[in-house]
Amino acid sequence: MGSTIWLLSESKLEEGDSWDHSAMYETLDQLDQLCASLGVPSISSFVGIPDKDGNLTWKAVRKKTRWFDASAAVQTFETLRSHIFKNPEAVSVPRKNFGNTNFRELLLEELEDCLNKVTKFAEEGDPFHVSFVS
Repeated sequence: MGSTIWLLSESKLEEGDSWDHSAMYETLDQLDQLCASLGVPSISSFVGIPDKDGNLTWKAVRKKTRWFDASAAVQTFETLRSHIFKNPEAVSVPRKNFGNTNFRELLLEELEDCLNKVTKFAEEGDPFHVSFVS
């Protein structure tokens, strides 16, 4: 796994994220621009720790992280998934090699995973944040 995006909940922070969202990471600028045009919060608006803070211990992450209401992110991931499913050309395939995988299918799977996670966090009242992992 190279650089990726994790969705981390406050109550289960130390468990990390079991899913590799590298397709989302590679298209993050496009996804954020798409969010703006669709009128929903961007994925980047849920980042809990600035990149400049680098690698931190879980204890430091708990102290420094900005947490978000997961219900606010449900619309973001639901809207992105639906729009890209109906308009696959809305996101350009990056130059990075994703093997023999259909990139847009992979991206839709990752968005579905994120939607499932934030929906669960919202149902449990568990704050979350997006984290960039290298």
